[in-house]
Amino acid sequence: MLLHDRHALTFVDIAKCYFHTSAQVEQLYSKQKNRQIRLYFSNPVYVPGYRKAREFYHQVNECCQNKACISAYFEVRYAAILQEHRAGEPGAPLSFLMSLPPFRPKPNEDEILKIAEMRENKHMSFAEIGIRMYITRAKAVHTYHSYYHEKVIMLFRELQNKTASEKEKRKLRASYILRSIFEKKLCKLILEQEFPDRL
Repeated sequence: MLLHDRHALTFVDIAKCYFHTSAQVEQLYSKQKNRQIRLYFSNPVYVPGYRKAREFYHQVNECCQNKACISAYFEVRYAAILQEHRAGEPGAPLSFLMSLPPFRPKPNEDEILKIAEMRENKHMSFAEIGIRMYITRAKAVHTYHSYYHEKVIMLFRELQNKTASEKEKRKLRASYILRSIFEKKLCKLILEQEFPDRL
């Protein structure tokens, strides 16, 4: 975690040094970040000013969808408490703290549509969308997939309302909801098979 956060080594670089795959390193990093975040918002919960730490976590998670940013936001808001709590262990580097995306509420409907349009019509990467919208790459990914997830849920409910028997409803779930494919592909599949007039 320190190699990635403080020394700016990529997961590939770390993997080469320690004879792991980059996926294994990323998984270990994610596990350690989860532990750090839990430590930040659960252990010093009785310190004055820390009562709403769990609520703050949910707000930051909604804002960023990025573990490194979540822990960094905690280090900014509760700097004095966490510096003492870490007992000499370094936190996020100042350069990363200064580059945090703005703390903002959930994207509105226009912003969500704009993200979908940039991805599909302009073929922009999620990193480019994040820069353009002042959000993290992870938040751009999450927003894009959530957009199609909500569309899938709406279409599925519409199909269920047309279905009379419980057996047919189970068949619908097996056909669509239980399929392990991305939300956009699933949305397109449902439209093609059930609502071709809407394409």
